[in-house]
Amino acid sequence: MSLRPFVLLGESDRGFIRERVAAALAAWRGDWLAEEAPEPLLSPRAEPRARRWLVAGNASAGQLALGCRDGWLQRLGALAAAGPEPAPERSPALAAKLGEAMLEALALQLLGALSTAAAPPLMAAPSPIWEHECEAPDWLERGAGGVIHDLWPLLPAIVALSPPLVAAALPAAGPRAGRQPLAQRLGALQGAPVRLDAVVGCAEIELGELARLAAGDVIVLDRRLDEPLALQLGAQPVARIHLGTAAGGKAVQVVARDHN
Repeated sequence: MSLRPFVLLGESDRGFIRERVAAALAAWRGDWLAEEAPEPLLSPRAEPRARRWLVAGNASAGQLALGCRDGWLQRLGALAAAGPEPAPERSPALAAKLGEAMLEALALQLLGALSTAAAPPLMAAPSPIWEHECEAPDWLERGAGGVIHDLWPLLPAIVALSPPLVAAALPAAGPRAGRQPLAQRLGALQGAPVRLDAVVGCAEIELGELARLAAGDVIVLDRRLDEPLALQLGAQPVARIHLGTAAGGKAVQVVARDHN
């Protein structure tokens, strides 16, 4: 089985992509929608779902996918053609065609915005093609390096950028790129919760004796009463402790660090 690397984008990288997407949306909104149209929140999505997908770009340089629900294209076309009122019953097909044209224009606008930092082949991308699939493109697996945004409330739709498109659009790594440096290993792990066990002592008995244990039986441990107990992280001792109480509850007091 081949292992796929898990790509984790930093907040600075996500912010860079978000700025480009927001600029393209603003330009497209000014061309197609009324001034009172809401601003998109560009909230991230982990599992994109849509009834129809518009895929643009090319696989080598990167692809962009726009997804929407059934019946929404008619509402989008009606909004542009006739204002906030629903489309007349006699023109749903025309409204759907207008909605498709609007999303095709949005796809090309987004590719143009990303191509300011991406490779030139994006500008030679083929025309957007509507796909009637219910599932998202296979390049949007979690950890693949793609970016997904929900366009609500501006559009009840999502925009997804393929990993090659994201990689090509990001600025080159370097001190001038404005990227956040990777945290040191210890700093990255300091916030992780761990479980500590206070070990009173150990004893070794036969399995038959263990099966015959009953209330009142005594098991002699390998530690004296006046000897500190072990504080362990898994099987690794990390400190020596004494039992006690604090604030009305049971507690332990560290008396020495174990550096072994």
